[in-house]
Amino acid sequence: MTANQEIELKLRVTKESLAVIRKSPWWKSLGRARRRTLNSVYFDTPDGLLRSHTISLRVRNDGNSTVQTVKMTDGGGASIARREWEVHLPDTGSNSSKPNLLRPDLDAMADESLPSVLRKLKAAELVPILEMRVVRSTKETRLENFRVEYAVDQGEVRTGSRTAPISEIELELLDGDAGGLFATARQLNDVAATRLHLQTKSETGLLLGRRTVPVWFRKPRVELSGSMTGGDVLKKVAQGCLKHLTLNDDCALMQSHEEGVHQCRVALRRLRSVLWVYRRDLPVDIAGRLEGQARWLMGELAAARDLLVFRTQLLDPIITAVEDKDLLATVKKEILVREASAQLGVQRALSSCRYGRFLIDLAEFAFLGIEDDAITSRQRKRLARPARTYAEEALSRSYRKLRKRGRKFESLSTAERHDVRIAVKKLRYGVDFFKGLFEGRSRHEFSSRLAGLQDKLGRLNDVATAQDLVRDVLQQDSPDQAGATELPATTERELLAGAGIVLGWQIRRAEEIEGCLARDWSDFSRMEPFWNCPV
Repeated sequence: MTANQEIELKLRVTKESLAVIRKSPWWKSLGRARRRTLNSVYFDTPDGLLRSHTISLRVRNDGNSTVQTVKMTDGGGASIARREWEVHLPDTGSNSSKPNLLRPDLDAMADESLPSVLRKLKAAELVPILEMRVVRSTKETRLENFRVEYAVDQGEVRTGSRTAPISEIELELLDGDAGGLFATARQLNDVAATRLHLQTKSETGLLLGRRTVPVWFRKPRVELSGSMTGGDVLKKVAQGCLKHLTLNDDCALMQSHEEGVHQCRVALRRLRSVLWVYRRDLPVDIAGRLEGQARWLMGELAAARDLLVFRTQLLDPIITAVEDKDLLATVKKEILVREASAQLGVQRALSSCRYGRFLIDLAEFAFLGIEDDAITSRQRKRLARPARTYAEEALSRSYRKLRKRGRKFESLSTAERHDVRIAVKKLRYGVDFFKGLFEGRSRHEFSSRLAGLQDKLGRLNDVATAQDLVRDVLQQDSPDQAGATELPATTERELLAGAGIVLGWQIRRAEEIEGCLARDWSDFSRMEPFWNCPV
């Protein structure tokens, strides 16, 4: 038995999208589908030893045979490529189609290429962690330089007493150019909206075991090493951005936690920042397309996030503090109406073909990288330099730009402060991308000061955004505003009074932030960048 490499894309689809795909002439042109019912059981130790090493162990029966499969993610993190070991287990009769009778046989997989952590285990140490039953329909497409299998899975995953539906299409590269896998995915997404994701079915099931609704995730840790090149870091960070975004889009789509939209926006900001850091060495068409897609999606998510920040971080604390809470009831009611409308916009964006294509484009960029003939020899040489050398030059450029924009900080206008905030954000993300390549206490101190500066500038921007929101609410409800409806006199007075209180608090908050911002900038600007410090 030898390990094979499996390269596949997983696309989530709704029942509605799947119905459109199955009725399309393109899907019918691929011929008849082969249908099977798959019963699978996944095993691990009670403390999740295999999962901690990105290993899955599955026993599956399709009604005819039982197969034991071990998969391990290449690189130890989110990937479209995995090593795979398979062995057929002895036929146990018709009862083998029942998940509770499927059992692993580690002795049947005596192979030195298997992960050592698995070779040391005994079958008695393993317990079933989840069961899965899906109806799988498969088709193939063959073109000149690649062959891809489509597997449409519909069913459910069960862990303990909890179940969750599964509706996805797996595209597996059977042979040929991996670029064909992404071209096929785009073709499928053009028929009906899909959402690429990086979670395996076992990971989906394990998350189900801990919670009933999708929740949010912070950015994943990106592991760097001194042997990497600048181009290697670019791919690692882009993969991290893709994973961060797709881990949170379910939460944002279902509005199951207020952080879902925010974390999606953080992932997009990180992506735009890494594209900016590497802008000199990327093909203009690829970088421009990804930047444009990320900017579009950030815009679609902006209203929901701005309104949420306004309500939870500004309006609610004011309501708690004032005695006459009724004065602010009308303002809050209007904000809640707008939040509901903004959330519909989020759902439309994350359910669209445009978002589906963005994820496919980003995955192709993150995992396949840039073709040699797409960039100049000079760009190739820069990307091939040691990652630390690339980082020092990139961070120095970003730092110089920030220092230039922040000159005479105390006298800068609001627009100029905004430019400083953007430059701080870009340097902060750049530091975050590359800091794993450096050691020493100065790295942590520099990052901490920079983060504090970004936080204050961000809160100042939130105040400005909130002021714009309040003014917009007043203008929208004004009879002079096109399309506005005239409010009852009592409601209009309440709205004006409440808006006045909110604006007053915001002005006071801005003054408090301004009071210590200049000092923070002064302290930061005197620091020596950690990438210039000796280890």
